[in-house]
Amino acid sequence: MKAQALADHLVENLVNDEYQPLSTYFPDEEVNSVEIALEDTHAWKIFFDGAINTKGVGIGAILISPTGQHYPATARLRFFFTNNIVEYEACIIGMNMAIDQNVEELLIMGDSNLIIRQAQGECETRDVKLIPYMQHEEDISRQFKSIEFRYIPYYHNELADALAILASMLPYPGNAHIDPLEIQIRERHGYYNTLTLIDEKRMTAVCHGELYQQRIARDYDKKVRPRNFEVGKLVLRHILPHHQEVKGKFAPNWKDPCIIRKLLPKGALYLGDIRGNDPTTVVNADAVKRYSV
Repeated sequence: MKAQALADHLVENLVNDEYQPLSTYFPDEEVNSVEIALEDTHAWKIFFDGAINTKGVGIGAILISPTGQHYPATARLRFFFTNNIVEYEACIIGMNMAIDQNVEELLIMGDSNLIIRQAQGECETRDVKLIPYMQHEEDISRQFKSIEFRYIPYYHNELADALAILASMLPYPGNAHIDPLEIQIRERHGYYNTLTLIDEKRMTAVCHGELYQQRIARDYDKKVRPRNFEVGKLVLRHILPHHQEVKGKFAPNWKDPCIIRKLLPKGALYLGDIRGNDPTTVVNADAVKRYSV
């Protein structure tokens, strides 16, 4: 691509009898680069650029309103071109967008020094391929009350360059429609929303589980008859498999009557035998039943 650009430049700037070499004296040789500040203006702005690669040729332009609204446009070229033709096409597509928006004051910026200088009238061209572009650009410029062309470094033209590269990379043979791009500002990792969704589903499952348990408990409580025990009353204690009193399958399931010696919280009881011995065991209330004489 660099070799093609050099060849195009040599063709467009042939050496003749009127050729004069450039002055090689630069008073600011110690300055490496100059930062161009884009001042805030009430005029609409256009950034344009072209891209040529092995995939194809694309142009991109973006129109920016004074309020910051962006209007991008891209196209893929499928005809004979040079680097300068590509830049002119990108500039013209941006100017046509401005006309459609009824723009009156326009500032056009690009990183093609030749195109900008030709638009400013600082240099001319003898290339028959570029003359129609210059004339057409002049005709369009007359439709604005004020128009200014300004050269900017490539690092200030990255957005238009990205649009041009996007158009050149599209593999579709015909017109390709892409919905307007929405650029989001993300302050959290991409998996944050997934974790939030998982937490919400987990919380929903927990709530459903608790509601289910409450409903089951409510239905169960309707069938339960409360039992009140008093100190001194006789009860029968259920013989469980781990008790010493277990003697076989046909042995009784309830032990001889016991007397309640003391009531404990949470339904626990101190039991003693009817002979008056001190209480030696604690059982749950669900392991005893009343003894009726």
